[in-house]
Amino acid sequence: MTEKFILLFLFIIGFVFGILDCLTAPPKVRPRSPPAPEPEPKAEPEKIEPDISQDCINALIALGHKKRESKRMVEEFFESHSASNVDEFMNQFFKK
Repeated sequence: MTEKFILLFLFIIGFVFGILDCLTAPPKVRPRSPPAPEPEPKAEPEKIEPDISQDCINALIALGHKKRESKRMVEEFFESHSASNVDEFMNQFFKK
Protein backbone atom coordinates (compact mmCIF):
# COMPACT_ATOMS: atom_id res chain seq x y z
CA MET A 1 0.00 0.00 0.00
CA THR A 2 2.81 2.40 0.78
CA GLU A 3 4.37 1.71 -2.63
CA LYS A 4 1.15 2.92 -4.29
CA PHE A 5 1.23 6.14 -2.24
CA ILE A 6 4.87 6.73 -3.08
CA LEU A 7 4.21 6.17 -6.81
CA LEU A 8 1.15 8.44 -6.66
CA PHE A 9 3.14 11.09 -4.81
CA LEU A 10 5.97 10.93 -7.37
CA PHE A 11 3.45 11.13 -10.17
CA ILE A 12 1.80 14.22 -8.69
CA ILE A 13 5.15 15.91 -8.03
CA GLY A 14 6.28 15.19 -11.59
CA PHE A 15 3.01 16.50 -12.97
CA VAL A 16 3.18 19.72 -10.92
CA PHE A 17 6.81 20.37 -11.88
CA GLY A 18 5.95 19.66 -15.51
CA ILE A 19 3.23 22.30 -15.40
CA LEU A 20 5.56 24.73 -13.65
CA ASP A 21 8.17 24.13 -16.36
CA CYS A 22 5.60 24.96 -19.04
CA LEU A 23 4.57 28.13 -17.26
CA THR A 24 8.09 29.41 -16.61
CA ALA A 25 9.66 28.49 -19.97
CA PRO A 26 9.83 31.28 -22.55
CA PRO A 27 7.24 30.94 -25.30
CA LYS A 28 8.35 29.34 -28.53
CA VAL A 29 8.39 31.94 -31.29
CA ARG A 30 8.31 30.80 -34.88
CA PRO A 31 10.24 32.99 -37.28
CA ARG A 32 8.07 34.88 -39.72
CA SER A 33 8.15 33.78 -43.30
CA PRO A 34 8.93 36.48 -45.84
CA PRO A 35 5.89 38.00 -47.53
CA ALA A 36 4.89 36.48 -50.83
CA PRO A 37 5.91 38.53 -53.85
CA GLU A 38 3.09 40.40 -55.52
CA PRO A 39 2.05 38.87 -58.84
CA GLU A 40 2.59 40.96 -61.93
CA PRO A 41 -0.64 42.36 -63.33
CA LYS A 42 -1.84 40.51 -66.39
CA ALA A 43 -2.26 42.40 -69.60
CA GLU A 44 -5.92 42.78 -70.33
CA PRO A 45 -6.93 41.15 -73.60
CA GLU A 46 -8.67 43.24 -76.23
CA LYS A 47 -12.31 43.70 -75.50
CA ILE A 48 -14.49 42.12 -78.16
CA GLU A 49 -18.14 42.71 -78.76
CA PRO A 50 -20.11 40.33 -76.59
CA ASP A 51 -22.55 39.61 -79.43
CA ILE A 52 -19.81 38.42 -81.78
CA SER A 53 -18.08 36.32 -79.15
CA GLN A 54 -21.34 34.77 -78.00
CA ASP A 55 -22.31 34.03 -81.61
CA CYS A 56 -18.91 32.38 -82.15
CA ILE A 57 -19.35 30.32 -78.98
CA ASN A 58 -22.82 29.26 -80.11
CA ALA A 59 -21.46 28.29 -83.53
CA LEU A 60 -18.80 26.04 -81.95
CA ILE A 61 -21.41 24.49 -79.66
CA ALA A 62 -23.59 23.78 -82.70
CA LEU A 63 -20.62 21.98 -84.25
CA GLY A 64 -20.41 19.67 -81.22
CA HIS A 65 -17.92 21.35 -78.88
CA LYS A 66 -18.71 21.69 -75.18
CA LYS A 67 -19.79 25.11 -73.89
CA ARG A 68 -16.80 25.65 -71.58
CA GLU A 69 -14.38 24.44 -74.24
CA SER A 70 -16.00 26.71 -76.86
CA LYS A 71 -15.76 29.75 -74.60
CA ARG A 72 -12.08 29.09 -73.90
CA MET A 73 -11.28 28.57 -77.59
CA VAL A 74 -13.06 31.80 -78.60
CA GLU A 75 -11.24 33.81 -75.91
CA GLU A 76 -7.87 32.39 -76.98
CA PHE A 77 -8.66 33.07 -80.63
CA PHE A 78 -9.55 36.72 -80.05
CA GLU A 79 -6.36 37.30 -78.00
CA SER A 80 -4.29 36.92 -81.18
CA HIS A 81 -6.79 37.39 -84.03
CA SER A 82 -9.63 39.66 -84.95
CA ALA A 83 -12.86 38.98 -86.74
CA SER A 84 -15.76 41.29 -87.40
CA ASN A 85 -18.38 38.58 -87.85
CA VAL A 86 -18.94 34.87 -87.30
CA ASP A 87 -18.08 33.93 -90.91
CA GLU A 88 -14.63 35.54 -90.58
CA PHE A 89 -14.16 33.84 -87.24
CA MET A 90 -15.03 30.40 -88.64
CA ASN A 91 -12.74 30.83 -91.66
CA GLN A 92 -9.77 31.99 -89.57
CA PHE A 93 -10.44 29.54 -86.71
CA PHE A 94 -10.48 26.44 -88.89
CA LYS A 95 -7.61 27.68 -91.08
CA LYS A 96 -5.12 26.71 -88.31
